[in-house]
Amino acid sequence: MALRTTLPSRESTFPYPLPTDFLAHLEDCVSHTESCSATLSAGLEKLAPGTRDLPRLTKVLGNKHHFLLLPYPTILTHKSALSTSLAPQIDTLVNRAEALLSSESLRVKNLEDRLNILHSARLPSIEPARPAHPRTFAREAEGSVDEEAGGSRLEGLEVKDLNPAQRRKVAMLRGKRERLEKERRALQGGE
Repeated sequence: MALRTTLPSRESTFPYPLPTDFLAHLEDCVSHTESCSATLSAGLEKLAPGTRDLPRLTKVLGNKHHFLLLPYPTILTHKSALSTSLAPQIDTLVNRAEALLSSESLRVKNLEDRLNILHSARLPSIEPARPAHPRTFAREAEGSVDEEAGGSRLEGLEVKDLNPAQRRKVAMLRGKRERLEKERRALQGGE
């Protein structure tokens, strides 16, 4: 066994002998604690009727919706107040919409005018060359008519004298002509 060394005991911080007036202070502390406890128990007694039924109320109110019913005149007053507060905002939105509609109608009118100008500036419609004799197409198929003299009015056109819409149309017609000539040669070669 290990030897224990005994330490000297600590001296008390209280002076010897203890004064007797501390008992009065302890009695005051005890009386204040009792009054706090009485106040707390009175508060709990007042809360008990309201909270005793809390588990049942949470179960009942847990999954149900409750609606507050208001009298009709109250609803009408709130509606009128809301409409008067929103009226200026609605008016500004309507004015903006009308301004946008008028600007869009002007834009549409301008586009229609431009379209009419483009339609009036188009090339006159080019009619296909009609053969002088009904059998001309048959002779062309046989190769008796020169393919270069096929009667195209697009050959002599000066492209730089045309506006952009007419240039596109001429390019489209030339592409069509070339495609049709290729198809004709393919059909003649297959016969």
